[in-house]
Amino acid sequence: MESLLGPLHPQVLSKRAAVEAATATLQGRGSFLLGRPVTQKTLVLIKHLTLDPNIRIMRQELYGNLVNNRANWRKLAIEIETLEPEIALFESRLKGLTQQQVTVDNLQREIQIAQAIFASTIAKLDLGKGNIYSIYPIMQLVAPPSLPDRDKPTAPRPQLIFLGGAAASIIVTIALILLWLERPRSPE
Repeated sequence: MESLLGPLHPQVLSKRAAVEAATATLQGRGSFLLGRPVTQKTLVLIKHLTLDPNIRIMRQELYGNLVNNRANWRKLAIEIETLEPEIALFESRLKGLTQQQVTVDNLQREIQIAQAIFASTIAKLDLGKGNIYSIYPIMQLVAPPSLPDRDKPTAPRPQLIFLGGAAASIIVTIALILLWLERPRSPE
């Protein structure tokens, strides 16, 4: 129409104003729905998308997937909310069980030490009760012992005693004489 009437014709200007108003309204509504600014180029792309029946089917599938995904997301969010208290409960139980496990480990270690001490004590007691002769070396008599005769006395002989006493007296007398001779003399 612009080619027939010219760009400044009042009908062309009114139609142009109506198109611009409709475009502004679509941009405002699109910005509101999408949450971001919408340009005229985006509106033209949307217009082309809505005319193709294959694109409509794909868009319907996309919207269906979005709705299903949103429902699944909400379902998972509800599951998470219900599982969080259980997780906290299990974590607190795990902490308690961990502390009890440390106590059990310490007690088992003490039991093993006590068993080892008990076993060594029993072994020592059994060793004492066992064959005493296994501790000492075995002795065997090679010849029978010689016992003194009942007829002969066991006292020392008097001749040897007198001879030893005389020898000791002579040795002590000689030592005293030598000591007297070796004594330093004082100058007179």
